[in-house]
Amino acid sequence: MSVISIISISIVSLTGKEIVTASMLIFSIGDTFSSIIGMRYGKRKFPYSQKTYIGTFSAILISFPFVYIVLQDLYLTIVGTIAGMLAEAYSKKDNFFVPITSFLSMLLYNLLLYNLIML
Repeated sequence: MSVISIISISIVSLTGKEIVTASMLIFSIGDTFSSIIGMRYGKRKFPYSQKTYIGTFSAILISFPFVYIVLQDLYLTIVGTIAGMLAEAYSKKDNFFVPITSFLSMLLYNLLLYNLIML
């Protein structure tokens, strides 16, 4: 069994499959629609990026309901979709950074929220 498989199984078992599934949805749906809509309708680009505002905004709006169905948490959905799509807007290797960024942002949000509740 490879090291990546062991790490992947550990992450899923420790964090729950919902956040992992949501980060993959953000990547697959968001990245696809940001590309399609951004190339077709996008005119204004982010500074220091080739990605368009309309592509990123449409990706957030389109992926949001799918992620919300999985997570059932409004704020967690907002954090994950916005973080993932901003990573997509500024990353040259977005296939790697979108799911990682959305996953880590949702994980961090959950950890901070849990620690604040426990105070």
